[in-house]
Amino acid sequence: MNNIIIENEFLKVEMLPQGATVKSMVWKPKNRNIIASYEMESDYLKNDVYLGSCIGPLAGRVKNNTVVVANQKYPLKPNNNESHLHGGEHGLSQVMFEVKKSDGDYVLLEGLGHHQADGYPGNVMYKIEYRLVGYKMVLKLEASVTESMPLNLTNHMYFRLNDHGNLEKHQIKVPSKIVFGLNENMVNDGLELEKDGVFNLDELRDVERLLKMKHPQFDLTGHIDHTFLLNSNEMILQSDDLKMTVRTDYPAIHLYFANYWDQAFKDSLGKMSANHEAVAIEPQIPAPWVLNNPDYILNPEDRYTYVIEYEFENI
Repeated sequence: MNNIIIENEFLKVEMLPQGATVKSMVWKPKNRNIIASYEMESDYLKNDVYLGSCIGPLAGRVKNNTVVVANQKYPLKPNNNESHLHGGEHGLSQVMFEVKKSDGDYVLLEGLGHHQADGYPGNVMYKIEYRLVGYKMVLKLEASVTESMPLNLTNHMYFRLNDHGNLEKHQIKVPSKIVFGLNENMVNDGLELEKDGVFNLDELRDVERLLKMKHPQFDLTGHIDHTFLLNSNEMILQSDDLKMTVRTDYPAIHLYFANYWDQAFKDSLGKMSANHEAVAIEPQIPAPWVLNNPDYILNPEDRYTYVIEYEFENI
């Protein structure tokens, strides 16, 4: 794969054309890659844990592996045990993109997703733009469809802001209206959790303490793997010396604390992965909205557009 690099005074971002994947994001003032990366670039060809990849047509697991459009059911092929996860075997994370425009601190990637192979009604043309603006990386996700279908796209970077390759001395804040739970099949079907204890992230919380907390949901998930409906357009993750603010026009953010990483791969620091060493921050539309509301069906004449900003500052 031909690597793609954009950079400015503060950030250097390296990408791969498969899945418009962010391979590394270096904060130059500390010469630090602040996302989890594979040691071997060849691991990105399979990328079982979706490190840095863009995800679609539907982020997360799909209830009953089925989408409904105009009262017609479309069964989707499972790719994660019995579940259809993150768009399936031929999902966005496997699409090979072409560079359409590039200018040092900016790149526009385009690719065609052949999602009918996994049961979707149509295919998707993606336009994914990465732009560096001062201390920020701005990601713009655009798409159009050949047939009416639901879309829910995101990026699956796993963040850890220190230089130890873990979440030591991290804090997190995700102000939310609702936290969605998962059913026995690990599907977000609209269950609302009590927003207390481990799921109350309205103020900065110590991540190491959070990871020691228990909840009945964790018998299924291993720890937080849940969607937070935002009550503002931003969240914060910070270590002892670096702060990241994520802003988005998506209504929700899904958090996943790498609950099933144990010995799954060797990372770019040369060590075997372990659980809870990073957090995936996945802005998106809550899955029940996408699958149960006709207003979220994208038609061929429509355009899907959302923006995610990642801003950094030393602390």
